[in-house]
Amino acid sequence: MSELKIRRIRLRNWMTTRDSEIEFPEKGLVLVLGNNPASGGKMQSVGSGKTGVGEALARALAGVNGRFTNLGHYSSDDAGNKDMYVKVDTELHGKPFTVEMGYKCVELSKTGEGLRFTYAGQPPVERGHINETRQEIISALNITPDLAAWTVYIDGDRLKFNRMSERASVGLLMTALRQPS
Repeated sequence: MSELKIRRIRLRNWMTTRDSEIEFPEKGLVLVLGNNPASGGKMQSVGSGKTGVGEALARALAGVNGRFTNLGHYSSDDAGNKDMYVKVDTELHGKPFTVEMGYKCVELSKTGEGLRFTYAGQPPVERGHINETRQEIISALNITPDLAAWTVYIDGDRLKFNRMSERASVGLLMTALRQPS
């Protein structure tokens, strides 16, 4: 998995995110911060989508269930729990690798869950059953299903990053990663 570089993630109707695209830098640490103006100044980051970004990446790339087992439960579409779409553009071994997943969306499946991937300019791979496609993604990433289940992202609010200085937060993360600050 160390040969995988995340370049971009596109989210549509994913939890609190209606439509957004996040570009990732070539190198360095990525901190996702949130602001929820609907909170009226109270608990401003709650519900802003920080954890949702991590769940989208973990679910798309490794098939890790987050809060919900059914992909449709992640949809924020008010008109029938549909049109949810996640696209993760990465680079695997120096070649483009894209994973798309969705629920009742035109790109993948109008009736339920959909999953496909493309690698190195080859035609898209979308098997008859999502689990078959998922196994090919896990194989391409060279991770075992057990390792995929251990996919982790850090939720900063649980670590009280919002009460730490930026320097202390980065220092803590880099120490956890055993890297110099």
